[in-house]
Amino acid sequence: MCYGIPRVLRCAQHATLVMGMNLRAVALLGLLDLDDTVVQMPTGAPETVEQHGHWRVEHYRDLSTWRCLCGRSDPLLVPAEFRKRVRLPHDLIQACEICRNELACCSSRAGRLHAWLERNRPLIDREAHLEYPEDRGYTYSDDDGQSTRTRRFIYEAFFKTKLRSSDFVRSRCSNPFCINPYHLCTTPTPNQKTTLQIEKVILHLQELGISAKTTQQVILQKFETKLSLSTIQGIRAESKQLLVTAG
Repeated sequence: MCYGIPRVLRCAQHATLVMGMNLRAVALLGLLDLDDTVVQMPTGAPETVEQHGHWRVEHYRDLSTWRCLCGRSDPLLVPAEFRKRVRLPHDLIQACEICRNELACCSSRAGRLHAWLERNRPLIDREAHLEYPEDRGYTYSDDDGQSTRTRRFIYEAFFKTKLRSSDFVRSRCSNPFCINPYHLCTTPTPNQKTTLQIEKVILHLQELGISAKTTQQVILQKFETKLSLSTIQGIRAESKQLLVTAG
């Protein structure tokens, strides 16, 4: 204990120190001595770019910008002399405070999956398959004690919508384990014998102005698969919804 400085003065000095610190830099990058002085955002192209954890780091001559890949928080500006002092947290969430807080508030597997979707929303490739190794078909939430089919949970969470009980979610691709939101669509029946190739044909015929009835006949002849008119119309409507929601 220090007796040479009155307690009130010591508290005042501590408050001044905290006020001058960049608290985000302390919590997220471990930079204890980076103050909160306003630094101008750099212009032009960075000299180099790299990724650390969930951060995209752009290095300029005088400073570096740390941007969380979730795209939901302000970048951190780190002067060049502090670059080698960065120490990311020793955990699985090396990301911004929004991502970290979301995960910290999760009390269930469903909550963690939702937080993961939000954190990686800008990074999901529309074309690539996306698998969830721990998926057993259902996602249970401790919050409401309900189990939801994983694909249905992901579709509602990613596109921020609430499906009707009569709606079913399936994958349009050939990978039975894929949960990529862009590969998911709704259907009025739980099992439809459609593939991504069939749906591409349906959408192509729609662009050409071909009716659903004629499309039904083309699919039957080309793929030996009989689809209902409601299924064909649902695929067409789903495509429009994805363009509006995800665009």
